[in-house]
Amino acid sequence: MAVTVSQRYCEGGLRFRVILPDGALAAALSSSWKSFAVDADSSIDIDAQCSQEEAARTPPWVFPTSERLADGTLRIRGPEFAAEATPDRRSVVCSGSPQRLDIENVVKLLIADWLIDQGGLLLHSVAVSFSDRACLFTGPSGAGKSTLGALCAAAGWQLLGDELVAVRPTGDTYLCDGTPWNVGAPTSAMLKLVGDLAFARQATLQTIEPGPLLRLMLANAVMPDLSASGRAKLFRNASRLLERVPSVRLYFAQNTSPTPSLKAHLERPAAI
Repeated sequence: MAVTVSQRYCEGGLRFRVILPDGALAAALSSSWKSFAVDADSSIDIDAQCSQEEAARTPPWVFPTSERLADGTLRIRGPEFAAEATPDRRSVVCSGSPQRLDIENVVKLLIADWLIDQGGLLLHSVAVSFSDRACLFTGPSGAGKSTLGALCAAAGWQLLGDELVAVRPTGDTYLCDGTPWNVGAPTSAMLKLVGDLAFARQATLQTIEPGPLLRLMLANAVMPDLSASGRAKLFRNASRLLERVPSVRLYFAQNTSPTPSLKAHLERPAAI
């Protein structure tokens, strides 16, 4: 009988358990996600006991497709694996031969799916915080997200995440949650600013119209449901966020910390 291991995590605010064959894959995930490990009960069980670690193949760089069925079932398909989440999202069963990246992508889609139902979204972005107040900046690869995160971390700020950041409403405010991909921390902070990035000689923060930022956010959101209704729900969530959180553009230099400018606005958000 194959030996399995069960590991519990909380990522992006979502608690889940992964069941894997004992071996290199389980060890790799445990090492990569160790700071996100929790003892609390999970809300989703991901059964990946089908994993075949011995089956070497080319890493699946193509992000899997997902489909939300009429009954609420979420189906996820990759090049050599599939996963299906029950309508109540209590159980996910993987089939085929998923590798580490496959399982990580399943988790990303599950987090995005959960967040959208909560009124939030999972964004390709960087989020940094100071005194439990966070600012989040989104944009495509090369926009400066990792550079900004590194500059703020060097200045003593908390880097919540510089690849994927979870955003979810709590009352009349929003929380940012870190995720483990690239650089991230298992912590959260109140979101006070959301914006985009531009390089300049010195750091300045300017207000912008939310329309262009909304389009940028939608282009950089993880979308578990590509149907018209799924896109509409994502649009509503992003629009509501921008109704409550100021929209800004941060101009910053690649070798100078922008934290003084950010700190001034985080401490006096009404000045935006």
